[in-house]
Amino acid sequence: MNGPTKAKLKPKPLIRGQSMPAFKLNEVIAEASDEQLQQQHRQPVAKSSTEDSKATNSPQLKRTSKPKPLLRVESSPNFKLSGEKTEEKSKQMPKPKPLLRVESVPIFNLTGEKNEEKSKKMPPKPKPLLRGQSLPIFNLTGDKTAEMAKQRRFVSESTSTLRMSGSSVEFKKQEITDKPIGQNGVFRQYLRGRPITMFAPSDSADQGAKKESTLPTEMLRAEWVYGYRGRDCADNLHELASGEIIYNIASVAVLYDPRAGTQRHYLGHNSSIQCLAVHPAGVLVTSGQVMGVNRREQISVYEKFDGFYGTPDPNWYKPHVRVWDSKTLQTLAVIGGGKLQFGVCAVSFSVSDGGDRVLAVDDSPGKIMTVWDWKNGHLLCEAVATRDLLETAAFHPMDSDMMVTAGKNHLGFWTIKKITAGSSSKAFLTMKKGLFAEHQAKFVHCLDFGDNGDVITGDSKGSILVWKKGCNRISHANPAAHKGGIMAMRVTSEGTLVTGGGKDRRVVLWDRSYTRSLRECKLDKSLGGVRSICTADKCQMFSGNGLFLGTLSNALCHWTLDLETVESVSKGHADELWGLAAHPRKPQFVTCDYSGLVVLWESKTHRPVWRTQIKFAAQSAQFHPTEEILLIGTTAGRWYCIDASSAAIIEENQAGEDKKQLDCLRFSPDGAILAIGSHDNHIYMYNVENHGKSYKKTTRYETLCP
Repeated sequence: MNGPTKAKLKPKPLIRGQSMPAFKLNEVIAEASDEQLQQQHRQPVAKSSTEDSKATNSPQLKRTSKPKPLLRVESSPNFKLSGEKTEEKSKQMPKPKPLLRVESVPIFNLTGEKNEEKSKKMPPKPKPLLRGQSLPIFNLTGDKTAEMAKQRRFVSESTSTLRMSGSSVEFKKQEITDKPIGQNGVFRQYLRGRPITMFAPSDSADQGAKKESTLPTEMLRAEWVYGYRGRDCADNLHELASGEIIYNIASVAVLYDPRAGTQRHYLGHNSSIQCLAVHPAGVLVTSGQVMGVNRREQISVYEKFDGFYGTPDPNWYKPHVRVWDSKTLQTLAVIGGGKLQFGVCAVSFSVSDGGDRVLAVDDSPGKIMTVWDWKNGHLLCEAVATRDLLETAAFHPMDSDMMVTAGKNHLGFWTIKKITAGSSSKAFLTMKKGLFAEHQAKFVHCLDFGDNGDVITGDSKGSILVWKKGCNRISHANPAAHKGGIMAMRVTSEGTLVTGGGKDRRVVLWDRSYTRSLRECKLDKSLGGVRSICTADKCQMFSGNGLFLGTLSNALCHWTLDLETVESVSKGHADELWGLAAHPRKPQFVTCDYSGLVVLWESKTHRPVWRTQIKFAAQSAQFHPTEEILLIGTTAGRWYCIDASSAAIIEENQAGEDKKQLDCLRFSPDGAILAIGSHDNHIYMYNVENHGKSYKKTTRYETLCP
């Protein structure tokens, strides 16, 4: 009799992480009672279906259990070929714990056992250097400080030497021990905290470097400074009582004597000078610098040029203002160190009180204006001038309690007021903004004062605006006096006004009403627009009819009013200068910059021999040792062969395929071989033919960094 078949056992749901049991393939499902099923699964047994009732009359029904679909965390059942149920593994691999951000993955060997931790730990990572902080110098001779040096330095434990391999040069690693610098041909040097390893030539590597115990007694003295800084500096050209013209370039204040054609230099600053002003007596000078670098070992060097560095001052390298004597070139006072944060963008001497005060504007985002008693080093008062660009600031010549500042969307008339409480008094600043009405311009580039106390301004619309003394409204105007902005202006001793345009490059002499033009000239395009104007009243060479002009292209010019001609006194570079080479046989040298300008200078006359322009930014330069040939390397991988006598381009070549900049070019002593070092880590070799006018590439050496 065919009895009803029992319902198929429903597998028990797996718990998260539990594996499914394994079953025999040939096992016969035994009949189970409803009570046993309910006891195991605690659920009613399902009735057999109609298809099950029509099943075969076999007393034993063979069925295999259908595996349940696996969840994501479940593992599939394991089966044996023999059909017997497998036993659980006695030893299971431990489940790895989730790693934290700072943890590392554990390392296991093939036997499943965890490896032991490394006994030697990596050296600690050095702390990052602060701005201006230099890397400590360590002893490499193995004395008591060597252990400390190994813990703190981050110089690589291995370096490399060049090894010739066919047509390429590879790096072969070798261990470098702590031996004195210069032995085994290896030299170490730190540049701005970065370790630099250098290798001596192979023929002198075994000789080592001779260490000098004392510095040489001879010192270099600056003879001439080429160029002028006018691209990003305003009102930095003035005349001294001695008739010298003073201006700044880099960290040097240049005092140029146009009668003798000589220069003197003030070298007290340790960073770039941004502005300067002259005392009303024409002897003292005040100049402001930007942030420098804290290199304590250089203080002794600066002390040789300026004895003021002998006084200990922790803020010696920070932005500050120096007051110094133009006759003796000695520093009289240093103010603002530690107070000024970003740099000094404008300075001015007071006039009516004999120059006892100095105005300095910090080039911070708030453009903080400070007033100092420079003789005592006391800060009198301070205030935020503007949040935008500030171009110039000056004391009023008739009132030391009044000042004027000008810049982007800004013209401020300032007054110093005092509050007295008993025996003490406190000064503070108040400002009235200039009201332009219909003459509003985006920039006020320059200002000066008339002989009656009026304030005269020049703006980006080319207008000359006159403001009555003590008033913040325009009294009269000369609109559109220039096509483009007026970048500089100067009131002469006769009461006339000279203005210089930036876009139109015009220099115009106006009458006392500032509306009628008396004389004018236009600068050459190569000189650029006007940036500063200086009268030459005290210089007897020009009899009061000469003006000095500083241009946006970093040129210094002289304009003789009677002849209406402009002569270039010094024309420097207007872009970054990277290429420099000295002539091997003549007192000449060549310079080149990123604008593609190449200049050959005569060192005796301090004048350019010729100028030429190339297509790409110039990076390096080199003269041929025996021929009048000059090579110029560029940032685009191309290099030029130029006739040094006529500036004619003879040949143009490409070094490499990546068009990387060419950092250096060198001839062999006999001039028969040329080596070019590229930024793509290759050295390209050429044979020189036809007296340096023809070059044939022979091989290429590759340097692979470790």
